[in-house]
Amino acid sequence: MNKSYTGIVLATLIALFLTGCSEDNSNHPAGVSAQLTDEQVENIVRRSYQYVAMYNVNNK
Repeated sequence: MNKSYTGIVLATLIALFLTGCSEDNSNHPAGVSAQLTDEQVENIVRRSYQYVAMYNVNNK
């Protein structure tokens, strides 16, 4: 029984190591952000207010 846990842990560690050490082949440059106007930001805030309020009520 102890050997089966060792095998599972070893397989998990190998899988994590292989996925963590892979190259990032994305073509998205790092540090690029979207430029939003004040009107767009205000629209996002106005539309998300109800969800923030619902989250606050549900987590009291």
